[in-house]
Amino acid sequence: MENITLNLTETLKYIIPLLGVTLGFFLNIVCDKYKLVKSHKNKKEAIMDELSTNLGIIPQKIDILKQMQDALRKSSILPGDNVSFSSPVYNNYIGDITYKLSKSERENLQQE
Repeated sequence: MENITLNLTETLKYIIPLLGVTLGFFLNIVCDKYKLVKSHKNKKEAIMDELSTNLGIIPQKIDILKQMQDALRKSSILPGDNVSFSSPVYNNYIGDITYKLSKSERENLQQE
């Protein structure tokens, strides 16, 4: 009986560290996956915020185009700066999350 107890103790001496390493490995995989999902979610939200900002700029763009059209009819040049669309977030993140977007989202964001 003593021999069996000794063998069990010796066996546990090797199995417990192996279980710890295996558990740590799987916890690391789960943690990395969570970070990736969270990162993609944050990037998508940042792109959507930037696109929403750009949507707000459209009325200004239309007004400027109307002013330019009126100025051209009068054979004059429209002075001043134009309002530009924001794109740094889109340019930096779109490649990272394209595969996570739905088909309609990808089609709406296609650049030509």
